[in-house]
Order: sequence, then C-alpha cells, then structure tokens
Amino acid sequence: MSSDGKDTHPEAAAELSLPPNDATNCAGPAAPTTTTIEADNIRDDSSTVKTDNLTKSATASSHCDCCCGWWKFQGVAKAKGFSYATIGNGSILISNVFLSSSIIFLASQEAGCIDETTGRLTECTTRVYGFLPSSLVNSIYGIASLIAAFGMPLFGAIIDFTSHRRSVGRWLAFGLWLIQTIQIGTVSQTWFAMAVLQAVAGVLFEFHFLLAVSYLPDILRYEVSYETMNRFNRTFFGLQFGSQTFYLLVVIVVSTWIMGGWGSVRTAQLGQGLSSATLLFVLPLAWTWSPAMPAKHKLPEGRSLMWEGFRQNYRTIASIAKNHRPLKLFLITVALAEGGTTPLIPTMITIMSQVYKYNSSNVGIGFLVALVSTLPGVLVGAIFSRRYNPQISQRTNLGVLTVGTIVAAFVIEKNCRDKFFQVTDGEISYAGYVFSGMWGFLVGMYYATQQLFFTACLPPKQEAELSGIYVYCTIILTWVPTVAGSIMLNSGAGPQWLLLPLVIFQALALWPP
Repeated sequence: MSSDGKDTHPEAAAELSLPPNDATNCAGPAAPTTTTIEADNIRDDSSTVKTDNLTKSATASSHCDCCCGWWKFQGVAKAKGFSYATIGNGSILISNVFLSSSIIFLASQEAGCIDETTGRLTECTTRVYGFLPSSLVNSIYGIASLIAAFGMPLFGAIIDFTSHRRSVGRWLAFGLWLIQTIQIGTVSQTWFAMAVLQAVAGVLFEFHFLLAVSYLPDILRYEVSYETMNRFNRTFFGLQFGSQTFYLLVVIVVSTWIMGGWGSVRTAQLGQGLSSATLLFVLPLAWTWSPAMPAKHKLPEGRSLMWEGFRQNYRTIASIAKNHRPLKLFLITVALAEGGTTPLIPTMITIMSQVYKYNSSNVGIGFLVALVSTLPGVLVGAIFSRRYNPQISQRTNLGVLTVGTIVAAFVIEKNCRDKFFQVTDGEISYAGYVFSGMWGFLVGMYYATQQLFFTACLPPKQEAELSGIYVYCTIILTWVPTVAGSIMLNSGAGPQWLLLPLVIFQALALWPP
C-alpha cells in the first residue's frame, strides 16, 4: 500500500531501498536529535519539486499564517480536504458511543433485563438473536475490524493502481452519511437492523479513513516543508480533539440538562442527528478539496486488482523484515499494542453500561473524561521521550497500561466491586469515570510516543512508501480481542474478562527488544 507519487512498475516500487539495520536507530539518543536527523533526510536537496506537471515551490512554508492562515493551510487543497474529513470522523466516532450504549439498552429491554424502577440494566442471561446483550458491542466492533483488516489491501490497491481514489472516497462518504441518517430511527423495533448497519458503518469508516489519509504523504513530499507539515498535523489533531469535545458537550448538555435527562435511546437519536447534519456539510467539502489523483503504478497485465494489494503488502513486509530490523520490531509492536488499545472503546462502553449501569449520557461523560485526559498524556509522553527516548517512553507507557488494565479487571470483578464501590438505588458509581481518565491519559501518552517513534524509525526518503503499511499494522489485529471478548461473554464469563485479551496484547507489545 504505497503512497508515493512515482510512476514506476509495481514490482520495482514494492522493493524498498532500505538502509542497513544500523542506519536508523529507532531508540536514538534523544527524540529531538533523532527526529531532526530524519527530517533533514526526508526532504530533497532541491528548492522545488514537481508533481502533476506543475512546479511547486518548497518555500510555501514562508506564507503568512496570520489571522485564519491555520485554516487556509497555505492554499494546499489536500490539507483542506483532510481537515474537513477529520471533523467528520470525529462526529462519527462520538455518535457511535451514544448509539452503542442505546443498542445495549434496547437489547437488554427486549431480553427483559431492565429494572423498571430505576430504568437501568440488570444482570442478564437471556439471549436475543443468539447474543447476550452485554456482548453485542464487542461483536459489532469485532466483525467490522475483521472485515476492514482483510479489505484494507484492496483499497490500498485502488490508491496505487487506479485513478478512482476520489470517486471511491465520495461513495464511501455518502454511505457513511446515509447510515448515520438511517440510524436516527434506532428504536425497540429496529435496534437489531441498526446494529448490523453499525458493523457496516465501521467497515466503511476504516476504508474512508485510509483513502483520506493517503493524501498526506504527497503533501509532505511535493508541496510543503517538514516543519510546515508538522504545523498541519498539529492543526489536524486540534480539529479532531476540538470537534469531538464540542460534539460530546452538546449532546450531554442537551440530553442531560436542557431536556431534563433523556434516556439512552433519545440521546443516541440526538447524537445521530447531529452527526448526520455535520457529515452533510463537511464530507462534500472534504472530497471537493481532495483532488483527483492519477494511478501511481500500472497494474501488471493478467493481475487482479483484488489480490495485487495483498502481494504488494507481502513484498513490502518481506523487504522490511530482511533489510531493517528496527523498523520490523517497531511495526510488530504497533500491531500488538493497537490490539491492546483500540478495543478499549467498545470495552469501555460495555463495562460502563453493564457493570456501572450507565445510560448514554453517563457513557458520554465517561468518554469526555477520557478525551480530556489524553491531553496531559500527550504532554507527558513528549516530555518523557525528550528526557530519555521514544523507545523507553513507549515501553514504560505499555508497562503502566498493562498494570492499570489488570487493576481495573480486579476492581470490576463483582465481589471487589461490591466491597469498594457500594452503589445505592438511583445513584451511580464514579469508578467508570476514574478508569476512563486512566485509560485516556495512558492512551494519549502512547499515541504521542508512537508517532515520534515511527518518525525516528523511518529510513531516509521512505516515509510515503511505509505510511501505508504502518496504517495497515494499526488495524490488522484489533479484531482479535473484541471477538475473543464477545465469545467469553456469550460463554457466561463476567465483564472483567473482557480485559484479559487486552492485557495479553499489551504485555506482548513489550516483548520486541
């Protein structure tokens, strides 16, 4: 899944000219020094670069950033398009938090597992459509992640071997908006169909994200300097964080305070409605600004587009394994660590709904706490990386995350929960918010360190080719813990066992030396 802009034969393009193992030390003496060296090597020596028959000045970073310059992205259309896609992604992610909580509630209601006095969930062993209500969210995320993981190479091939990147992106965007709109009608009669649509939306979301993010390497390679791209990335992060925070606050304030405490179903409908309106505005802009792109390589005669993406991934991975041991170990760590962190989202929803009896608004508050907690986590991760190096920072973070998840599993175990978190009727435990803050902080620290580590591991001038395989590694194993958790729940295990697969992956991520 390369993302470079060179028109070369795919067989040749797949063979990366990686330096010897010791040419790039991922650990490095200190993060700033390592990153600076790599950044200097990424840029070409010439002051101008050429793409799409147009000469673009590498001095674009000198443009004025006054007033609203941060939003104009110095006239770089691809960056503008990605910024709008980022806002849309934020609304989808947060609306799905409320919708997942609503699906659990409606499934429990159909199973007769709702306390009529408090309106909250009770212990439930009744199955609906073959599933326990507690396992539905993990099942949805697991199925979506599995399909996305094995479908990702096909969309990588669309990027590399066709000129249909923008047209496919537009159709995926339409599909996402349509599903978000339909899911406003999630009620007791439709919840199972909406759960199926939720799995479909999860797959479309991953493919849409891949197509949108595939424009970023070209921005760095052909249009702006490394320093300017860093500023763009900070803006992208700010837009995503800001849009998600704003979205959470609006839904929570309206459903909890203005409307006097809506239940899970109406809160989710509000969330889907706001997301649908947001997507109707931002996604057309995203794919208007994102330009049509020519095919990067010519598909070999007699080869199928369906399988060429898998072949290209295999060749790239084989080249990395043979020529660059530090990068190989880093990507193994990424695949394992993502398996232990990304599934925290459905796991948190299930635990807050099933263990602490949170409704959609309470779950939303929990995710707001987690989101805000990522900020100090990012700051601590950056400081720790500067003080030592990204490798030590990442290992420390994963070690603490593993211990914290083990502690959480013990705390939510029924006897321990009853002892330390007594909850009376009509009240809720704040333990779910405590765990949300802990996981938010540690995940924020992890992602800040991971990005810096990736930059330090990159061989010179290979950032575009390797960004695709990096994205692939972030999703390839995320389905395993969610599917395993769903199987355990349906077998009668308690909610605390949802954390066991996460602990295993977090611990395994500490292994690569």
